[in-house]
Amino acid sequence: MYLAGEDERNVEGAEYEGRLYTEQRFEMLGAFGGQRFDVDLDTSHGRDTATFLVNEQTGGYGGSSGFSRN
Repeated sequence: MYLAGEDERNVEGAEYEGRLYTEQRFEMLGAFGGQRFDVDLDTSHGRDTATFLVNEQTGGYGGSSGFSRN
Protein backbone atom coordinates (compact mmCIF):
# COMPACT_ATOMS: atom_id res chain seq x y z
CA MET A 1 0.00 0.00 0.00
CA TYR A 2 2.73 2.46 0.97
CA LEU A 3 4.73 2.17 -2.24
CA ALA A 4 1.69 1.52 -4.47
CA GLY A 5 -0.15 4.60 -3.19
CA GLU A 6 -3.27 2.65 -2.17
CA ASP A 7 -5.66 4.25 0.35
CA GLU A 8 -7.42 1.09 1.55
CA ARG A 9 -7.07 -2.69 1.49
CA ASN A 10 -9.08 -5.55 2.95
CA VAL A 11 -6.96 -7.94 5.02
CA GLU A 12 -7.67 -11.40 6.36
CA GLY A 13 -5.94 -14.29 8.03
CA ALA A 14 -6.83 -17.47 9.87
CA GLU A 15 -8.10 -15.61 12.95
CA TYR A 16 -8.86 -12.09 11.72
CA GLU A 17 -10.34 -9.99 8.93
CA GLY A 18 -10.66 -6.27 8.51
CA ARG A 19 -9.71 -3.08 6.75
CA LEU A 20 -6.28 -1.43 6.56
CA TYR A 21 -6.41 2.20 5.46
CA THR A 22 -4.52 5.49 5.32
CA GLU A 23 -5.46 9.13 4.91
CA GLN A 24 -1.96 9.85 3.50
CA ARG A 25 -1.01 11.77 6.68
CA PHE A 26 2.58 12.17 7.85
CA GLU A 27 2.93 12.05 11.64
CA MET A 28 5.78 12.21 14.14
CA LEU A 29 6.49 10.10 17.22
CA GLY A 30 9.49 11.74 18.86
CA ALA A 31 12.21 11.83 16.19
CA PHE A 32 10.51 9.10 14.12
CA GLY A 33 8.11 10.15 11.40
CA GLY A 34 6.21 8.47 8.62
CA GLN A 35 2.92 7.85 6.88
CA ARG A 36 0.17 6.84 9.30
CA PHE A 37 -1.85 3.66 8.73
CA ASP A 38 -4.88 2.46 10.70
CA VAL A 39 -6.48 -0.98 10.85
CA ASP A 40 -9.91 -2.10 12.07
CA LEU A 41 -10.00 -5.84 12.76
CA ASP A 42 -12.56 -8.46 13.69
CA THR A 43 -10.61 -11.22 15.45
CA SER A 44 -11.47 -14.49 17.14
CA HIS A 45 -11.19 -12.48 20.40
CA GLY A 46 -13.42 -9.55 19.33
CA ARG A 47 -12.93 -6.21 17.57
CA ASP A 48 -9.62 -4.35 17.71
CA THR A 49 -7.92 -1.33 16.16
CA ALA A 50 -4.30 -0.33 15.65
CA THR A 51 -2.34 2.62 14.29
CA PHE A 52 1.23 2.50 13.03
CA LEU A 53 3.74 4.60 11.09
CA VAL A 54 5.69 3.52 8.01
CA ASN A 55 9.02 5.22 7.37
CA GLU A 56 10.97 4.61 4.15
CA GLN A 57 14.59 5.48 4.85
CA THR A 58 16.53 3.36 2.40
CA GLY A 59 15.25 4.77 -0.89
CA GLY A 60 15.30 1.21 -2.21
CA TYR A 61 18.85 0.47 -1.05
CA GLY A 62 19.80 -1.46 2.04
CA GLY A 63 22.64 -3.39 3.59
CA SER A 64 22.73 -7.16 3.82
CA SER A 65 21.26 -6.94 7.31
CA GLY A 66 18.12 -5.25 5.95
CA PHE A 67 18.72 -2.06 7.93
CA SER A 68 19.62 1.27 6.38
CA ARG A 69 23.05 2.59 7.29
CA ASN A 70 22.19 6.09 5.99
